[in-house]
Amino acid sequence: GQVGLSCEYLQDQDPEMDVEFFIGLDDSYNTAVAGDLDYGPGMKKVFSVKLKSSQPVQTFEIELRSAQTLCLAAISRPRIIDGREKCWYPHIVLVSPKLIKS
Repeated sequence: GQVGLSCEYLQDQDPEMDVEFFIGLDDSYNTAVAGDLDYGPGMKKVFSVKLKSSQPVQTFEIELRSAQTLCLAAISRPRIIDGREKCWYPHIVLVSPKLIKS
């Protein structure tokens, strides 16, 4: 598939924003819910990309194999700009996702 920022919400994008999109896999059934995105040692990050405004979509390909849990996550890290903390809420789009059985 491919991942990128929506071109419909450009007002929510900023060249200084710090946003990471990642995909994690766990070989067991993972039910941990954590606000800090710490899902335990079993959750392995298999794809990660920093998303920036005006950046083209990023292609990803992952192998699910024995995974019992698939985690799609976005982290928006606040920054101090002009003495004030700023956080972004980007609209992330997954494009043409395909699940292929091999």
